[in-house]
Amino acid sequence: MLTFFGRAVTSPQRIGSSIFAAAAVTVGLAACSTPEPALPANTEASTVHEFLTSTDADAALGRISTYDWPDDGAKPAGYFTWIGPDATSDNPRVATRAGEAAYVLAEFLAGNESALSSIAPELIDAYATALTPFQAAMVGYDDGVRGFGALGGPDDLSAARSVFAVIATDPDTGRQFIDSAYTRAAEIAATAAEQGCQDRAVAADVGPPAVRAAAELSGVAASADHQLSDRPPPLWDVAHAMARACVAVTKEPPQGAIIDYIENGELLPADVVRQRDTTLEIYYQTQRDYVSNQGLSLSEFYDWWKEALGR
Repeated sequence: MLTFFGRAVTSPQRIGSSIFAAAAVTVGLAACSTPEPALPANTEASTVHEFLTSTDADAALGRISTYDWPDDGAKPAGYFTWIGPDATSDNPRVATRAGEAAYVLAEFLAGNESALSSIAPELIDAYATALTPFQAAMVGYDDGVRGFGALGGPDDLSAARSVFAVIATDPDTGRQFIDSAYTRAAEIAATAAEQGCQDRAVAADVGPPAVRAAAELSGVAASADHQLSDRPPPLWDVAHAMARACVAVTKEPPQGAIIDYIENGELLPADVVRQRDTTLEIYYQTQRDYVSNQGLSLSEFYDWWKEALGR
């Protein structure tokens, strides 16, 4: 049995949204005189996984995450470096172990946001690296990762926002983590566009869940993005990724205003279009219209994005 946030559960996979209703573990800031927190016996994946899925993992992570590490957290960070690479392993057992470990980290960060305002930079970078492959899973999108359970309740993205908020307490790590989420959101949408434009019969099936995942992931990322006001509208990157993928695979010549931005069978990038006597708003609108005409509607993107933003 595992105990997280005061509740007994049988495995990391079954730690559900109910833990957020329980009292969060009290995490005290470590003073210089505080003894160094206990770490796993070694950095082997199996040992660290056992440590993270033990009954006192939450309290142990609290001590590790708030201790004033003299090496900026390099020592504890070394125990989590395997999680990110193992997440995409072809070996189901290895990938599942990584997903379970990442899930524990995500639950810990989400449940203790208010107490985790100054994690050592090397350690928070290790947490971010471990969780990056699971960003889509944090918003409930099934993109093939293993071992990572549901974060929060159905249609409740507050836990995911908390994870991003904690990671973003370090400006450099936060920016990289947020940028990775924006990139992943566009990739999810582009993959759906490629499938839908190759076979119009599946567009209605693959489009909505992918567009929603892209909107929610970019919205959750935006909730922690201190540079949000300086970024272009969130739909632009997603629409461009979808249109570019569709132009590359569609069996029919593109129709509509988008043809003004296609040369040699490829969609022109924004930096080229900026040099023309036109506006980027028109450029991106033609892409949105184009993918919609392919059966890949983006009409609900902003509704999902705003809800994920949580403001």
